[in-house]
Amino acid sequence: MTIEKIDTSNAKFYEKFILNNTIGQNTLAFGAKAGEFACGIILAEKSEEEIDQWDIKVFFISQIFRYQSIGPALIKLLINTLKEKGCKKIIFQAVTSKKSIDELGRFLYKYGFSKPELLTVIYRFNPDVLLKNNSFVKSAYTSIFTCPKNVKIVSINEIDPPLLDKIKNNETLHFPDNLSPFANEHDLSATNTWFAITDQNEIVGWITGLSAPGDIILYRSFFVREDYRNSALGFFIINKAIKFHAEQYKNKQALCAIAIDNEKTLKFLSLYFKNLYEHKKYEFFTFIDLD
Repeated sequence: MTIEKIDTSNAKFYEKFILNNTIGQNTLAFGAKAGEFACGIILAEKSEEEIDQWDIKVFFISQIFRYQSIGPALIKLLINTLKEKGCKKIIFQAVTSKKSIDELGRFLYKYGFSKPELLTVIYRFNPDVLLKNNSFVKSAYTSIFTCPKNVKIVSINEIDPPLLDKIKNNETLHFPDNLSPFANEHDLSATNTWFAITDQNEIVGWITGLSAPGDIILYRSFFVREDYRNSALGFFIINKAIKFHAEQYKNKQALCAIAIDNEKTLKFLSLYFKNLYEHKKYEFFTFIDLD
């Protein structure tokens, strides 16, 4: 087994592990190989926001090569090398299964990392599967339902910009920052975003669907104003998005991300996703201070 630094001269050998990341001046990566086989990789990138911080982007060992001390060798080499570079903090934030997070957490704790904190529950699914197999969704989809009499559900393109500006500035509606329809750290385009608007020209709810890499629509936020939550408005909003997705974006899968502390939304969406998603994963966060 050989552990080596990855640079532009050997990056192609590890390309299946590097994924969408690039090797350059602001990255530090080490790979493990056995003869002509790439066994694993750890890749970190210098943070653009925080001085003296590096973020682990990839840490993966092939299944058949696990439990052969590759992981310890890679993580120790990364930590020691970053210390020499003056790094003060290493962040690791990624998405995987709950079981993998538990196992990874126990492993990283040995080397000084904090206990992983769960941030987000993430469902990945095909909308047509929900429409065909989920009796709850199918009934809502095929039956004749009407929204509350004074409300209509419209796309983001149908709303006057001044009204959106009022929502953006919290002038007429207050909501948690993590549920904002304008939270968009990766500047993704709105593809399947819908707002509930009253006949008094008030926005009372929304669901945001954003185009993400890999032919995916990411449902980033879902919100209904408190006085409309007993009117089933949330069902009409999400049904609109699922129906439109299934009809207009048949080749795109969906990701739905819900903050772990948003218990009401998690409970609500469980009606849609229980036993029908391809996989359920979690976004987690852990770190180590090198001071």
